Amino acid sequence: MQSEQTTADPTAYAFGTRKSGAPFLIRIIWFVLIGWWLGALFIAAGYLFTGLLVTIPIGWWFLNRIGRAMTLMPARVDTLTVSTATGSDLLIRKPKQIFWPIRVI
Repeated sequence: MQSEQTTADPTAYAFGTRKSGAPFLIRIIWFVLIGWWLGALFIAAGYLFTGLLVTIPIGWWFLNRIGRAMTLMPARVDTLTVSTATGSDLLIRKPKQIFWPIRVI
């Protein structure tokens, strides 16, 4: 009786985060000219909409984007790279959101 050996393609996985955005000098100029007052508007709008109770999701949207409004903070994209013997493929994934009623609980 012979044992049958199977050879699978060797596969390697690499997880990482990719950030893309404006260069640092542009971000500094943005903050000095626009970001400081735009950030204040985002904070005021966030608290106003959060205080109205019905518009809480809109308020959270403003409050979660203060850093991006003030400094053009780069967006983050989670990536998964799969390398096989035949080649390399890059898969881009966004962070998975949990359905909002589950987050409330």
